Amino acid sequence: MSLRRAGPADAPAVAALEALAAHSPWRADALAETLALDTTLAWWIPDAGYVVGSAAAGEGELILLGVAPAARRQGLATTLLAALDADWRSRGVDAAFLEVRADNATAQSLYARLGWRAAGRRKGYYTDGTDALLLRRDLREDG
Repeated sequence: MSLRRAGPADAPAVAALEALAAHSPWRADALAETLALDTTLAWWIPDAGYVVGSAAAGEGELILLGVAPAARRQGLATTLLAALDADWRSRGVDAAFLEVRADNATAQSLYARLGWRAAGRRKGYYTDGTDALLLRRDLREDG
């Protein structure tokens, strides 16, 4: 499996993975718009997984992370997050944030293992009314 940068031309393929991996998947046109932004940092492994983040003003945001069901439990999420982490560091990001569904224990476990810590809760954040947990990672401390 080959890790590569994702750009707007990859949006349909990434959206197909997103449809397999996400609770509320993004459409290809919305992905293409996001992937075209200068602040967007994105990586993917064709037919397996993707990560989309951003970097601006010293802060990073993890926007999307997904691994196709058939490719799970192989360390791909960790690989994708490491690529994003390297991008953040190259852009001088000091802290990064993400929202994760309060009912997604698997993702929460992954993030905790990688140094993400609770920073808040957003009540009813998702369209189905599920809360989001806001997580933060200080990149200066875990250098």
